Amino acid sequence: MSGDRGGPLASWVPEPGGAGSVAAAVALGPRLLLADEATEESAMALRRAVRGHGVAAVMSTSAPAVAARADAVVFLRDGRVVDMVAGAGPEVISDCLERSGRGFEHRSRDSEDRRRESQDPSLS
Repeated sequence: MSGDRGGPLASWVPEPGGAGSVAAAVALGPRLLLADEATEESAMALRRAVRGHGVAAVMSTSAPAVAARADAVVFLRDGRVVDMVAGAGPEVISDCLERSGRGFEHRSRDSEDRRRESQDPSLS
């Protein structure tokens, strides 16, 4: 599948290639870059690609300092979005990562309890 610029719609950034891998992927002219387990170096290169080449980027990482380089961070658990922050630093991301790893079941039960309470005021 091709993008509007004649290149591929998406390019994979192999890891742990860092900035060189990002540059090679950008040279193909994609509209989207995908990076798995991005490093600090590749996250900075992805940021430059987004700003300088108008490319969108999606990266996975479990490192809060690397995730802090992103415009927005989406936390997934079992393929489901459990939290999201934008413009956050490593400390906030670390807190969200901890909550999203342990707290999803609690949030699900809490929302279920609120739903039941809203339907039956005697439960409040």
